[in-house]
Amino acid sequence: MRRIHSLMIVVAALGGLSFASPISVSFIPNSQNVTAGQTVNVDVGIFGLGNFAPPTVGSFDLTAGFDPNLLLPTDVAFGPFLGDPSLFEAITAFQFSAAEVEFTEISLLSPVQLDAMQPGNFVLATLSFTALTSGTAQFQFTSGVVDDPYGQKLFVVPEPGSLSLLVSGLLGLSTALRRGRGRRFLTNLDQVGVRGHSYDPVATDGQPISEIEQFRNFDP
Repeated sequence: MRRIHSLMIVVAALGGLSFASPISVSFIPNSQNVTAGQTVNVDVGIFGLGNFAPPTVGSFDLTAGFDPNLLLPTDVAFGPFLGDPSLFEAITAFQFSAAEVEFTEISLLSPVQLDAMQPGNFVLATLSFTALTSGTAQFQFTSGVVDDPYGQKLFVVPEPGSLSLLVSGLLGLSTALRRGRGRRFLTNLDQVGVRGHSYDPVATDGQPISEIEQFRNFDP
């Protein structure tokens, strides 16, 4: 009888708890019909955050797969919810491969600032393509991770992309920057043009190197 009474108390207590919705990341739309020459835009949205309260996003590194016979990637535009790169509030970078787009952003804002600016659902970035022919464009994540401002995982895709180590290292840098350190590193980032979204390509062997390659080759 005591066991039944105890079980009823536990069930009643659990009934009063509210469980947080799982955090998810998805394409908007996931697929779309396109025609040759058309500009194709797809948003990458995150859902189930704290709505101006923890958990919030401190950084992300995601890789999107697509059909290279149908689409040619042209650009990545980052949303405003991790800070403004032009105001030194965030670092952004992206690169294209044959059938993938890898894109990353690291906020330099404090957790309190991020809590105040991030709703429960928002767009992390918008990917742009040109349609090479007509057909149905579909997108999928091939790897990636989304972290909170403290480096805790909010969302993970198996097999992290090639920027994951970069993201992990820069999380420590962002913490130092919030405390007023790392100024020399940011000055050098300006020199190679990595900080923010704009940069000047540097030619090696007659070929322009990408923003990500400049970041990897940079030695402060």
